[in-house]
Amino acid sequence: MLVQITYKHDNKNHPLQITLNGYDVSAAFRPGNDPNTLIGLVTGLVIGKNELRVQGNGSSGIKDQTLVITNYPVSGHRSAIFAQDGCAHRGRARAGRRRKK
Repeated sequence: MLVQITYKHDNKNHPLQITLNGYDVSAAFRPGNDPNTLIGLVTGLVIGKNELRVQGNGSSGIKDQTLVITNYPVSGHRSAIFAQDGCAHRGRARAGRRRKK
């Protein structure tokens, strides 16, 4: 899953820590094209709920954020649920089927 993270400012003395289900995936991210963004390809999602967490370190001024991603099998629904500023949002798409020729 391709993920872009936008943050308030760049404090190289206090880098962001990015985890997926408790495992550090920070190395998957590189600076994005836009200022104050990181972009990365996150792999290793399990079927079911996954938690992508971004944590600031100390005086970085960056608020911790969590994105809950529900990963369904290819034959089922795909859905992402995320929380930001206390609001939950849901997106859902039905997996497409290939037609026989």
